[in-house]
Amino acid sequence: MRKAALLQTLSATAAATFVGGCLTLSTGPGAAAISANTKKQVVMGKSAWQGENDCSATATLAKIAGNLVVTVNVTDDYTSREGCEPYEKDGVELFLDLRRDKQRGKSFYDKGAFQVIVVPPKEDGKAKIYWYQGEGEAPYVAVPGTIATYVKTKNGYQITVSFPLKGLEKKHYPLGDTLNFAFGVNDVDKSGVRTQIVSSGSENNYQDPSGLAPVKL
Repeated sequence: MRKAALLQTLSATAAATFVGGCLTLSTGPGAAAISANTKKQVVMGKSAWQGENDCSATATLAKIAGNLVVTVNVTDDYTSREGCEPYEKDGVELFLDLRRDKQRGKSFYDKGAFQVIVVPPKEDGKAKIYWYQGEGEAPYVAVPGTIATYVKTKNGYQITVSFPLKGLEKKHYPLGDTLNFAFGVNDVDKSGVRTQIVSSGSENNYQDPSGLAPVKL
């Protein structure tokens, strides 16, 4: 199983740092940003990846008005909506591990660790969220009140997912100042070749959350 080096813990005072092929940026207290833009971070379809303009992204995490807001700005030269399963289409995958104490970072999914996939709809606006925990869809891990939105941009698209803090606490655990996190972008080119780039971990993040990066908000 392939593993990438973990990102360093992000902090409000740290300068921009390049670690293990991942650019980490500080954005001030209560927020953090992570980028996926190098060939080392391409875990599927590496030979088809043609650089940052082909597929890359930056995710920001922030506590805003009682929500954990995750915004992913994707650079993508072609957006495909073809495919049966959500992960077979262009879109964003988010992996969160809010587990307590020594459970966080374990290589299995249970309460407090989950995945969501958001696929761009045809028009700007609200987007559907697919909830996962481990191998398959798991609606029971859905965080009440979560909203995802999609906006087409000049060079790709932006997806924002707002998780209510009260919902996280009710369904999983309260969000403190840290969590383990990674995001991935699925990119299907016109040829049908699927590429996936991830901020940390591997193509097996959906099975094994131990490669998610510690993030300090």
